[in-house]
Amino acid sequence: MHGHPPRREPQRMDDPHDSGRYEIRVRGLLSDTLLGAFPELHARRRNRVTSLVGELPDQAALHGVLARVEALGLELVDVRRISPRSGAPSEPDAEARTRRRRPRTAPSASEGLLRGSLESLTDPFGVASAVRDKAGNITDHRIDYFNLAARIWAGVSEEQIIGASARMVYPALGPSGLFDAFSRVIETGEPFVRTAFEYADVLANGRAVRGHYDLQALKFGDRVIVIWRDVTEREAVLRERERLSSIVEESPDGILTTDFPELRITYVNPAFAGDLGLDVEPSSLLGQPVLELVDGILDANTVATLWEVASSGKPWLGEAEWRISEERSHRVEIRTTPRLAADGTLEGYLVVVRDVTSLREAEGHLARLAPVVEHALDFIIVTDRDGRIESVNPAFERLTGYPAEEVLGRTVSSVLGSRVESREAERSLDGARRRGDVWTGNVAGRRKDGSLLAVGLSLAPIRNAAGELIGTVEIGRDRSRELEVEAEHERESQIRTVLAQGLGNGNPAPGATLEQAAQAICDALVVLPFIDMAAIEAFTHADDVEILALAATAGEPPIAGTTLDPATAAIVRERSAGGPWAHLVASDPAAAGILVTVEPGLRAIAYGPIVRGGQALGALVIGTVDDRVAPMLVEQQPGVASFSATAGALLAEGLQTRRRKDALREEIRATLASGAFRPVFQPIVDLETREIVGYEALTRFDSGQRADLCFADAWSVDLGVELELATLACAVAVGSRLPAGRWLDLNISPRLLADPRRVADVLHAADRPLVLEITEHDKIEDYPAVREAVRALGKDVRIAVDDAGAGVANFGHIIELHPDFVKLDLGLVRRVNANMGRQAMVVGMRHFSRSAGCRLVAEGVETVAEARTLDELGVEFGQGFLFGGPEPVEKWAVRRSHDAEEGQLMLSNLLEDQTDEGAS
Repeated sequence: MHGHPPRREPQRMDDPHDSGRYEIRVRGLLSDTLLGAFPELHARRRNRVTSLVGELPDQAALHGVLARVEALGLELVDVRRISPRSGAPSEPDAEARTRRRRPRTAPSASEGLLRGSLESLTDPFGVASAVRDKAGNITDHRIDYFNLAARIWAGVSEEQIIGASARMVYPALGPSGLFDAFSRVIETGEPFVRTAFEYADVLANGRAVRGHYDLQALKFGDRVIVIWRDVTEREAVLRERERLSSIVEESPDGILTTDFPELRITYVNPAFAGDLGLDVEPSSLLGQPVLELVDGILDANTVATLWEVASSGKPWLGEAEWRISEERSHRVEIRTTPRLAADGTLEGYLVVVRDVTSLREAEGHLARLAPVVEHALDFIIVTDRDGRIESVNPAFERLTGYPAEEVLGRTVSSVLGSRVESREAERSLDGARRRGDVWTGNVAGRRKDGSLLAVGLSLAPIRNAAGELIGTVEIGRDRSRELEVEAEHERESQIRTVLAQGLGNGNPAPGATLEQAAQAICDALVVLPFIDMAAIEAFTHADDVEILALAATAGEPPIAGTTLDPATAAIVRERSAGGPWAHLVASDPAAAGILVTVEPGLRAIAYGPIVRGGQALGALVIGTVDDRVAPMLVEQQPGVASFSATAGALLAEGLQTRRRKDALREEIRATLASGAFRPVFQPIVDLETREIVGYEALTRFDSGQRADLCFADAWSVDLGVELELATLACAVAVGSRLPAGRWLDLNISPRLLADPRRVADVLHAADRPLVLEITEHDKIEDYPAVREAVRALGKDVRIAVDDAGAGVANFGHIIELHPDFVKLDLGLVRRVNANMGRQAMVVGMRHFSRSAGCRLVAEGVETVAEARTLDELGVEFGQGFLFGGPEPVEKWAVRRSHDAEEGQLMLSNLLEDQTDEGAS
C-alpha cells in the first residue's frame, strides 16, 4: 500500500467527481443506430471492438454510459481513463474543490430519487468510504450504503451493514485482491472492471457465497462505488460451449455449417477438410457453396436430393458413395439439420458426414454369419484372449440352462466345470487355448441344474489383421442323450404332456379378470385324463385361504370365494411353504378337512404353490377320484410343480396385487376408524392490504405419507369417497375455530361430486363461505354435471381451479367450470420479480381471468419482491410461506376475537416496514 497520495477530503455520495476523458470498449462493431444512444461520445470501430471516447463531467455521467451499455445488451470489454487532451486541465481548480466540499443542509429531491432508483436495481450496488491511517494509507473500507439487492445477496439488514468494516464482513476481500483494487480506484480514479471474476467467501454472518461475477468499481470522492452481477450460470454456459466446440473440432466425423439460401459454408471442421479426402485447409472452404463443392463427389441423385431438402427446410438422413477419386470411394452417412434463428426463420444447415465404410462391411459379414450362429443346434462360445466369455448363442442357453448374462466375463471351465477324458487331453486343451491352436475332443461338464452335460468340443483361434491372438471360438455338441442310462417312465411322460397341453388350452382371454383367468385354467384341466378336480386357491394377507376358482367333472362344486376353515388353511399354507406336495387321502387325515371344502370323493390331491419373489401367493390344486391314478399323481409332483409355475406366470401378478390391495384396504379402514389425520390451514391474503381473506385446509396423515398418495390409495381400493368425506368433515369442523369473515378453501376431487347429496351433508355444517378447489389429477368427463353438482351445494360454495399455467388441461378447466378463483402455479410465481417471461405469463393470465370472470390467487409466494410484483401485475390474492405456512388451527384461532381490520397477517407490519425502507 506504499506510495499512495495524501488523504483527500471525503465527499458526499451525490457530489460530482472530477471530469475526465474516458475510453469505453464494447464487443462488436456497433451500428449507427446503436451509436445514437451515446451522442456525447465519439466512436472508433476496428478488430471487432467499438471504442467510445469522450469527455465526461463526473463519475455519475460515466455510470450513466455504463448503464446504457448494459441496457442495450452490449458486452463490456473494459473502461479506462485516458490522458486529457492537450491544454485541458487534469485537475479542477481550488475554487471548484472548495465548492464540492461545501456541505448541504438537506438532501435534494434528486438525491431521494437516486436512492429510490438504486433500491430498485436488480444488481447489487454498494458504496464504501476509505478508512485511512495517520500516514494517509487506506487500511479498510467502511460500508456507507448497500441497496436491497446487495443486502439480499449478503443476507443482512440495512442496520447490520451500514458502517460495517468491509474487511470484517468479507474476509476474502484481501486475499482475492479486491481490497487493493478498490483502494486503487479511490486513489487514482481509474475505474476497475472485471468480467467473470471468481469470488468465494464465508461472510461474517456465516453465509457462504461462491460464483463468478462481473464487477465495476468507480471513484466517488474518497469513496468507491461497486456494482456486481452474478454470472455463474453464464460462465457455465460458455465453458460448455467451449467444450462442445472442442468436441466438434476433434470429431472424426466431417461437420460443417452453411448459411441460407446460398448454402455457403460458414464453418468446417478438420475432419471434413482432411479425413474425407479433400486434403485442404478448413479455412479455404469457407464461403464456398457446399452443394457445388460436393458435385462430382456425390452422385447426381444425392446432390439433387440435397437441393430439394435444402429448399424444404426439413432434416434429412441418408447414405451415399463419396468418391475421392476414380479408384477410391467411401460409404458415408449424411445427416442435415436445419438451423433456425431466434425468430424461427431458417438461417442455415448443420451437416454431418460420417464414414461408415468399415461399419457397413462388418455389418454385412455379421449379417451372413448371424443366422448360422443363432440357429445352430450346437452351442457356440466366443472368448477373449484371456479365455473370458464374450458371447454365447441361444443353443448354449438351451443346452446348459445358463442365461447369457450369467456367464459373460467368466471362463468356460468356471461355468461348466468342464473336464476332458484324460489328464493328457486336459493339458492338450489348455495349451491349445494359450497358443491359439485348433483342438477337437470330448469334455464333460454340468448344467446349471447340476445334471451331466457331455460335449464334443471343437476349438479354433480368432486372430486380428496383424495375426495376433485376440480370442477363441468353441463349438460344442450335446452328447448327453447318448450317455443316459435311465428311460423315462411312460406314465410320467404322458402326465407331463397332458399337463402341458392343459395349460395351452387354458390360456385366459386378453383382458380377463384374475378370477376369470383362474377359472379358464381350471375348466381346461378337468377335461383332461387323470384330472377330476382343479382349483386355484389364493393366500390372503390375513392367513386365510380362499378358493378363487374351481372345476370338477361331477357334482356341484362350491361357489368361488369360499374360504377354508382356519385349521385347514394353516395346514395348506404350512405345507405349501415347502414347495409342491401331494398326498393320498387314505393316508393323510389332514386331507379330509381340505376335501370337505374342495371336493368329497377324491383319492389323491396335489398342490403346486404359485410363488413370486420367494413368497407363496396361492396354489394350483388337482385331484383324482381314480384309485389307480392316485399313486401316480403323488409320485409325479415335478409335473404338478412345472404346471403350477407356468400357471403362476399368468396369475402371480394378479394374486400379488390382490393381496396388496387387501392389506391397503385394511390399512385405510383403520385410518378411518381411528381418525388418524388432521387438518392444517394456510392463509390466503389480499396482496394490496395484506389482510387474511381465507384459509386453505390441507390434510396431514399420522402415517407421514403424502396426502395425495393416501387419497390415491383409497380410490384404488374403492374407499376414496369415505376418506375424502371424512377429511372434509374434519376440516369443516376444525375450521369453525378460524377467525370469522374468512372463507375456507377445501380440496375435492371431481369423482366425489358424483354424489353431491353426501357432500352437501358435510359442507352444510360450515359457518363460513366455502371454496371448493377442484384437484387437477382426475380427468373430468362431464363438466355440466360437475357445475350442476356445485350449484346444488348452495350459493356460499364457490369453485377454484388449481395450478393454472401448468398445462393446457388447466385452461380447459377454467373455460368449462366457470370458477370464481384461479390459482397460479408456483412455477409462474417463483422469482416472477426477476423474470420478464413469467411476468408476461401472469399478465396474460390476468387478462384471461378477467375475460372468464374469475380472480387470481398466486401460490408459492416466498419473497417480498414476488408479492410486490404480483400486486403490481394485478393479482388479487396470494398464498405462500411469506404469509404463513400450513399450521394447526390453534395458530390462527387466536385471531377469532379480532375484527376484520385486525385480521391481517402477523408479518404484515414487517412487509410494510420493508416496503418503507426500500422507498426511503
